[in-house]
Amino acid sequence: MNDEDFYYIPELPDLKALNLSFIEWLEEALETKTSGSYMHQEHSFEEEEEHWTTIARNLDEQQLQELDKRIQDLRTIAWNMRAFQKKTESTYYTRKEQSEYVERRVSEGYGRWQAKREAREGKLVPPRNRDSASALPESPTAPPK
Repeated sequence: MNDEDFYYIPELPDLKALNLSFIEWLEEALETKTSGSYMHQEHSFEEEEEHWTTIARNLDEQQLQELDKRIQDLRTIAWNMRAFQKKTESTYYTRKEQSEYVERRVSEGYGRWQAKREAREGKLVPPRNRDSASALPESPTAPPK
């Protein structure tokens, strides 16, 4: 076995020759090996820590600014992906559906704040009578009956 089987130490190529920015190369390098703790200060091998720290310390101001911007972009993407993922959950209802639920509960004699909390938490109470037109529809992700 050689060191490559244990360490993740990709060499920084000639970025100009490859027509790559540092950030593009870094993302590609990180995506190549998404598992492992080669960036973690306490859990990486010493050789990995030295390698990555040397690269980081040699970045110029523009590269640092590009790195900051890319990190912010990735955080926004992750936040939006999580928001999208929440829409797949059986307890997710649109604002319109929540509003209809609250109005139904108020018309049944319950407090608005209680109804809002029920809707927000996804702990919905079925209508008193099954003729209620403003009852929430079944969850789009609910299994068929």
